[in-house]
Amino acid sequence: MLEQPGNLAVVVLALTVIAAHLLAAAFIAARLTTYGSRHTSLRPLNRLLVHTVVVAAVAIVFWLWAAIKTYQSTKVDWGVVTFVPAIFGHVEAFELTMPSRLGGSRHTVCCIRWLCTGSALGVAANYAIVCATVTLPETFQRYLIIGGTFWAIAALRAPCVLRDELTEIRSGREHQPLANPQEGMDDET
Repeated sequence: MLEQPGNLAVVVLALTVIAAHLLAAAFIAARLTTYGSRHTSLRPLNRLLVHTVVVAAVAIVFWLWAAIKTYQSTKVDWGVVTFVPAIFGHVEAFELTMPSRLGGSRHTVCCIRWLCTGSALGVAANYAIVCATVTLPETFQRYLIIGGTFWAIAALRAPCVLRDELTEIRSGREHQPLANPQEGMDDET
């Protein structure tokens, strides 16, 4: 089954998403240990964190795959080009979730939002173009549809999670509690 073109890619995509979710959960658990579980102002940052870790992980894994494929053949896999902005944008967005970057300017967040959205759309378009213009086995077309759907959802989700982040930064509510983890927490006694 995995020897059919595209089937291994679907499995790798699924495993990467699962592993990235587990990694994001570990980041969130560490944050909750530091800042407390009642800190509701962390929720938008946690949503952004999960989104960026998952999308960046998928982009890195499939960029490596595209680079190896390009190196081993005479044809260029355009994933080598389209995954780079997705990696860069989502790593930058991930950095916005770190306490040292929470004071980022509205302009910075807006640029990162556009980069994440546009780069994910670029990858989705690459998948769609290949699916529509190249004669491929059905299993590989299925992978392109699944992968393209993943990237289209990432493109739709990016402005939502970055909008929440932008709202928190603009209001100044987020970076103040993170400077002092105990501030604003309810007393358990």
